[in-house]
Amino acid sequence: MTFSRGAGIEDFKVSGLAIECQPLAPTGDAKSRTVDVAIDAAPVAADGSVMFTQTDATYEPSLSGSFAADGTFAGGLFLSGESEGFVCGGEFAFTAKPG
Repeated sequence: MTFSRGAGIEDFKVSGLAIECQPLAPTGDAKSRTVDVAIDAAPVAADGSVMFTQTDATYEPSLSGSFAADGTFAGGLFLSGESEGFVCGGEFAFTAKPG
């Protein structure tokens, strides 16, 4: 995971996330997919909190959390959406520093 901090979170990128997928059809098997997520910019509130959803991206990544005084961001990334006949999603908690 990488990101930088300017006026907001910028160039947030994470690769290799495993998400679970269920078929939309009444038959079929569940499967896992590995996805990459990129969010160009997410605003940071004056209190250091973040709540942002990139609605125009596959699985609509939602980033939420807050920055501590030392610059560490503790939060979660949530993915949910339909693709290729499946509904997929995942939830990932993390702590990271920009850099």
